[in-house]
Amino acid sequence: MRNYIINVGLLFTIISISFAYDSFGIGLNGQNLLQSATFYKKNLYYGADFLRFGIKANYEITTEYYSYYSDESYYSDEFESNDGELSVNLFMPRLGYRIPFKSTGFIKSYNQIEGYLIIPMLKSSGDLKLTGDVHEEIVDALSLYGLKVNHSVEYSITEQLAIAGEVGLNWILWDYTEEDEYNGYSYTEKTKSELNIQYGMTYTKLSLHFKF
Repeated sequence: MRNYIINVGLLFTIISISFAYDSFGIGLNGQNLLQSATFYKKNLYYGADFLRFGIKANYEITTEYYSYYSDESYYSDEFESNDGELSVNLFMPRLGYRIPFKSTGFIKSYNQIEGYLIIPMLKSSGDLKLTGDVHEEIVDALSLYGLKVNHSVEYSITEQLAIAGEVGLNWILWDYTEEDEYNGYSYTEKTKSELNIQYGMTYTKLSLHFKF
C-alpha cells in the first residue's frame, strides 16, 4: 500500500509540474490551512503541501562521589548521556477538477472534486531509533488518502483579483493489510488481516485568487 501511494504521489507531482497555471489561490482560513496554495489551469487545479514535525531529546546523568569515596576505583565518578532525534515529513500532493455551475456579473460558481494523498517520510536516530516493524507500522499509519467534493463561489473584485468561498465534504480514507504465514510440524497456517477506516466531515474555506 505504501509503495502504491508513493508512486501515485510522484505521478501527481509530474502532472502538476507539466501544467502551467493561469491563476493562483491562497487560503485565508478554514479547516484545511495546510492545503492553502492552489494552482489553476482552466478547469484543472493542483497543489502540493508540506508539513514537518521533529523531536530532539537529550538526557544526561552525572554522579560525583565525595572525596573520601572517590579514592577507591569502585566509586569513580560517572557520566551517562542519551540522545536521539525523530522527524516526520508529510508530503501532500493534490489534484482536482472544477465544473462551471452558474455565472452572473462578477460572480462565478463551480462544482469541484479533488483527490489528495498524505505521503509520510520518517527518520529517526539515537535512542529514538525506530527499526523494522515499528518503523513500517508508523509509516503505514500516516499513509492516508482522501477525497473532497465541494461547491465554490468566486467574486471578481478586479480583473486580476477575486475572493472565493467554498463549502464541501472531506473524506479521509485509510487501508491496512497484514499477511503472515506460520509453518508448523505438519501444516502451514496463513493469516490475512484487513482494516479500512473512513472519516468524513464538512468544511468551509475562504481564499484569494490572483489571475494572470
